[in-house]
Amino acid sequence: MGSYKTARLLLHKVRSTLAHHPLFRLEGDVEVDETYIGGHRPGRLGRGVGKTGVAIAVERREKTAGSLRPLQIPNATRVVLNSFVENSIRPEKTTVFTDAWGSYNALTHLGIDHRPRKGGHSSASSCAASFVASRFPTGCSWRRERHRQSSAYP
Repeated sequence: MGSYKTARLLLHKVRSTLAHHPLFRLEGDVEVDETYIGGHRPGRLGRGVGKTGVAIAVERREKTAGSLRPLQIPNATRVVLNSFVENSIRPEKTTVFTDAWGSYNALTHLGIDHRPRKGGHSSASSCAASFVASRFPTGCSWRRERHRQSSAYP
């Protein structure tokens, strides 16, 4: 590799190829969550209004997070999220952990071992979400990282 820029480009190409490969699906314990990315827009109210929706599925490993599947989504409805989960995992070999968002309730009816985390955002429930959070930085840390990367390579 000639430079960091070349290595980063190669890594991006490998990840994008694996992410869209139809045979590469997550298995084992998989944490699934959705979020909206974008700043506050004055005069706009509601969950995700004017923001970009993102769903992510991450394999749980003993001490770290494993492979992941991110996807930009139009909204966090039952149809969109269930389709994302079905296309990201091997249902016969996977247990899916989610928050208590109602859109995930139909996963059980689709033959997927679904275990929703109940209880909101207490310290006990935040432990379960740490696998997604460890691979999907949000908020200020994400913006700082993007700024640092963009300023390093004009």
